[in-house]
Amino acid sequence: MEKHANILYVQDPRDDNAGHFAYIKDLSRLVSSQLNKYRHKKYFCDRCLHYFSSSERLQSHTTDCEKMNDCSIRLPSEDDKWLEFKNHTNKEQLPFIVYADLECVLRRTEPAEREDASYTYQQHEV
Repeated sequence: MEKHANILYVQDPRDDNAGHFAYIKDLSRLVSSQLNKYRHKKYFCDRCLHYFSSSERLQSHTTDCEKMNDCSIRLPSEDDKWLEFKNHTNKEQLPFIVYADLECVLRRTEPAEREDASYTYQQHEV
């Protein structure tokens, strides 16, 4: 019998390197509200994440999905676990490049006679 657990990684917004894992008890409850505005439950296949409107359709799909998506996972060895780009001569060349040196001065402007809510008080001069 295959053991399967759905987990969710929640990242700490204040620290990119911190976070925690949470167990997803019911994937359908977590995701169904994002798929439709009506409160109809969606049933998800744990193997391919397709969703269905009824549990009967999910059951018929599951029998086919288990036969079709039977694959083995091969992880890289310790020596080959890093992927690196080495052939720098084959990089895509940029179509153009722009070098610009702009200097800008802020000049004060006189306020208009009208007392508007917003007005210009500085002008950029290049």
